[in-house]
Formats: sequence, C-alpha cells, structure tokens
Amino acid sequence: YIGGGAATYHIFGGTLAKVLGHAMGSSTPVPILSLAYPLAPDVAISEQVELAERTYVWLARVLRDGASAARAPTAPSIAIIGDSAGGGIAALLSQRLAAAATAAATATTWHVAAERDEGPPPPAPSSLVLLSPALEIRASGGTVTTNRLRDVLLSNATFRLLHAVLELNPKHTQTPERLFSPAFSALHGSWAELPPTYVWAAEAEGLADDATRAAEAIRRAGGTVVEELASFSFHEAPVWAHVMPEAAAALKRIARFMAENAK
Repeated sequence: YIGGGAATYHIFGGTLAKVLGHAMGSSTPVPILSLAYPLAPDVAISEQVELAERTYVWLARVLRDGASAARAPTAPSIAIIGDSAGGGIAALLSQRLAAAATAAATATTWHVAAERDEGPPPPAPSSLVLLSPALEIRASGGTVTTNRLRDVLLSNATFRLLHAVLELNPKHTQTPERLFSPAFSALHGSWAELPPTYVWAAEAEGLADDATRAAEAIRRAGGTVVEELASFSFHEAPVWAHVMPEAAAALKRIARFMAENAK
C-alpha cells in the first residue's frame, strides 16, 4: 500500500486489511505492507518509484521463499494499491513492472531500479487499485478547473505550488517534458500489460479527470479496468471507511475486486 500526502493512511491500511480478509472469506486480516517513502523535493519522484520497485521485488522473494519452505504449490499474490500521490507512484510502479516483464521475455536479465538481476523477474501484481490518483503532476485535467468550487483542496493554486516545489529538485527539469515526463507522470506512460485495475475517484474532485483518463488509456491498451466515479463524495473517500458508511461500501467493492483477482 502506497499512501498519499494525508496522515490517515496507517488507519486505512488496518481497515483495508480487515475488509479484504472478509472479502476473501477469512476472519483474519490480510497482511498489508505500507511503504514509507522519502519525500520530494529531497528526492525525485522517479527515486520514490525505484524504492517502491525494490520493495516489491523484496516482498515477492520473501513470499516465494516462504512458500518454498512450506512446500506450498504457489506463493501468495501481491496487489498494489495507492491513493492520491501514492496512486501516482503505484501506477508508475506497475508500469515499470510491466516493462520489466516484457524485457525479461526477450532477454536473460531484467532491469530493476538501475541494477541487474540474474534471477527470475518478480511475478506480476494480481491487481492494481488507484484511489483518487494523482497521475499527472501538472494536473492538466479539466476537472481541476470545473470542480474548483467543489474541491477547494485540489485547486489550480494547489497544483501551481506543488509544481514549484517539485521543480526545486533538478532531476524534475532535466528533460524537455519536465514534470510531464513518463518518469514522473504516469498518465503519459504506457498503460499496456497492467494487471486488472480498479480506479476510484469522486465526481466532484479536482483529480477526477486523472482517473477517467487512466481508465480510458487502459481500455485502449486492451486491459481490464473497473472505473468508479462516485457522486456526492470527495478526494480519497474510501480512506475514511472506518467512519463513513458510503466509504465503507466503496471499500467493500474494491476488496471484492482484489479478492476475485488474487491468484
């Protein structure tokens, strides 16, 4: 699980663990690994994604080795979920994993986080869940403007400030695309060969267009996607499943999707 800028993601992680366990027919919470990543502008977004990739590879190996020691036929599957800025990192991570899998199919080595690994590439995620994802750093989606009176948090002014802060890291300005680069903005990357994906956003939030454009990109690439654009809701609402019935219902739908796609 890759949280966004809010401080509530640890609460959400615990709630998700219980709801997902129930969706899988178990009274035991499903283990959740929450990634604590270094913050921009001290590090570049691409470096955050590299850390996420290293963590995914490590977790896959731990599960594989554990299954081998227990003589289990298969290792448990891994799903990736991210909200807001964490949704952007989760999408970039999934794109990197898909690219690594494609490279591994035609080469004897695969590339991960600027290193070479002679072993097999990690298994693909069983599913990807994006909650109110921030997929384009400069937020060119129309809903940033059209929802400006409905979403005072994610306004044009907010994104102008974020953009200025991120450009304090020189790595974000070294290419002609700057923050539009696919290394930083998943919306401009490849959406092919991704795992089954659930995209949730509030219809009234500034990032609604990021979610709808991502879902459309997955469809164009021939992928599987469930798109939920919730009415009368707000940014990251499923994070508040522990206090809001509508958010709890949305989280249950997401958990069922994840359970159905678990290998």
